[in-house]
Amino acid sequence: MLCNKDNSRAGFTLIEVLVSITIMAMVGVIVLSATRSGLAMWDKGGAHIERLHRSRVVLDVLNDQIRGALPMSYTVRTSERTVSPLAFDGTASSLRFLSRTSFKDGPDGVPRWVTIQWASGELKVEERRILPPDNAPDPSVYWHDTVLRGDSCAFGFLTDAQPNRPAVWVQAWHFPANPVLPRAVRLSCAIPPKNDVQAVIPLDYAAASATGLVLR
Repeated sequence: MLCNKDNSRAGFTLIEVLVSITIMAMVGVIVLSATRSGLAMWDKGGAHIERLHRSRVVLDVLNDQIRGALPMSYTVRTSERTVSPLAFDGTASSLRFLSRTSFKDGPDGVPRWVTIQWASGELKVEERRILPPDNAPDPSVYWHDTVLRGDSCAFGFLTDAQPNRPAVWVQAWHFPANPVLPRAVRLSCAIPPKNDVQAVIPLDYAAASATGLVLR
């Protein structure tokens, strides 16, 4: 005689289903959290690489601008007198000169006034056209931007060696005390987290300027 087997344990009970759903939900939360963490780390890493790439490009342009500083004079007219200082002036926090390299137009362009200024954690660059016949800077700014951010930035200037005096680094370069271009410009910047900059930039026209060459 055939008899039916007990089918009371076939399938899942409601409690087992609820436990399974709870476990699956917990696993989903863990996976989602891990995915978000991975994406955040990826974005952070990508942003860091982008900042490094940008800083390298900026430093390359700054190097070319400063290296190509021109030994050019400009005319300042007042009611009392007219003077023609060298178009190069520097302090520990700023630098102004004439160069053919531009952030906006690239290298080997028309000479323009370049001002590099460190203030409030930002290194800012400003470019202006040259106005004839005095080679004075245009009152209107041609291009400007913040090119670097960091904790500090400072400039130094290398004097020319003399028979009785070795070359030394100074923190300021002004006409008429310094009527020629410095031999080199030192740029020292602290850029967190670990991207400090220490650059010594020799000026291409320093030797010619020391012999008295002046472009007008």
